[in-house]
Amino acid sequence: MLYLQILIIGKEAIKKVIYRKYYRHKKIDSKIRKLRISNEIKFTKKLASLNIDVPYLYFVDTKEKSLYFEYVNGCTINNILKSITQYQPNIPKFIGITLAKIHNGNVIHGDFTTSNLILRYSYINENEIFNNLNNAPYELNDITEIKLCVIDFGLSFLSASVEDKAVDLFVLLKAIKSFHSEFPKLLETDTFLYHTKLINIYMFFF
Repeated sequence: MLYLQILIIGKEAIKKVIYRKYYRHKKIDSKIRKLRISNEIKFTKKLASLNIDVPYLYFVDTKEKSLYFEYVNGCTINNILKSITQYQPNIPKFIGITLAKIHNGNVIHGDFTTSNLILRYSYINENEIFNNLNNAPYELNDITEIKLCVIDFGLSFLSASVEDKAVDLFVLLKAIKSFHSEFPKLLETDTFLYHTKLINIYMFFF
């Protein structure tokens, strides 16, 4: 998989190419790549209908197995957490709210990690988060001002299963435990505003 920043119809875009994996049988690889393309299209539309912020999909080249998405101006949550020194509690809260909305639509993301979440219009300067619309510190005290864009739906699927939803959050918590241990509060159960019966299942994994 490769991401290239390009211009399309006069706008900045990201070209996402799903390349063939030569270690896989050709027919199996073709089916997997078609499924990934189909998932990206299907769940970009589905999440947009759930009022989840997702990149706009401009164009799909089914022959090349590539997609052309809106370029999302901002930093990934992964990069933000690795750069800042002061804990920002509203970031994980909004992540939890977003995942709950996704699951309420019976969508399983499949790879819900901090690398697939982008804080729109953000940039890092001297370990602080700034808004590139006004070059002022990003307003994080008001949770309604947070613009979180979700990307990468190649592994997404529909499911009402509690277990599938639990695994989705487990993937996030495991990534945080592995890569962002400098913020211990991120591993507390009340950090994420995701108040469902799934919490007990998540804690079982730990």
